[in-house]
Amino acid sequence: MVIVLAWFGVIALMMALIPVVAISPILLYIGMLIGAQAFQETPKRHAPAIVLALVPQIAAWGKTADRQRARRRRHHRGRAWASTSSARPACSIRAWRSWAAAPSWPASCSAAITVFIIERLREGGGLRLRRRGVHLLPA
Repeated sequence: MVIVLAWFGVIALMMALIPVVAISPILLYIGMLIGAQAFQETPKRHAPAIVLALVPQIAAWGKTADRQRARRRRHHRGRAWASTSSARPACSIRAWRSWAAAPSWPASCSAAITVFIIERLREGGGLRLRRRGVHLLPA
């Protein structure tokens, strides 16, 4: 259905008629509802995993905001009200940028690893740190 709407230009027409400023609060509200439901439906001990899964999505948002700010600085460079700093994005942490590249994959992995560790500690197993990494001890 979406392909047909896009093919005939209906989506482009809707995007031209409805400003993004009007759509953004609706999408934000839907995202908040989904987030609230995630916290309600999962066990309370898994809350850290949910929060950790949100970090790559927030990184992607921050990367997009940095790009937009840098683009505006380059565009308005000669104007008096423009920022005098360079047009380079403020996000300089490599891990932050790599998480923001494809946020769904690191979010899923970090949440799954966190739930595994939480459940492992709950069952009575332990975590032992060694020189070569973390070893999960049997229960």
